[in-house]
Amino acid sequence: IEQSTGFPAPNIPADNPITEAEAIGEKIILGQIIISDQTISFASCHVQSDGFADANQFSIGLGGAQGGRQGMGIFNLA
Repeated sequence: IEQSTGFPAPNIPADNPITEAEAIGEKIILGQIIISDQTISFASCHVQSDGFADANQFSIGLGGAQGGRQGMGIFNLA
């Protein structure tokens, strides 16, 4: 797992390695899995360099349409 700047390292016990589900979750968060119409990914609104938040006042959704709210920042994922 790549450590984000400014966050404490997660406590991952040696007897509890990263599972396949966690590996898929990492791909979703890092934007390697594209959503629905292939125009956006989870990382489009939850930008790692912005603390997994959206710097835009209103998030951009499918097909480039502007949404009516800002994508919530995410945290406490470890």
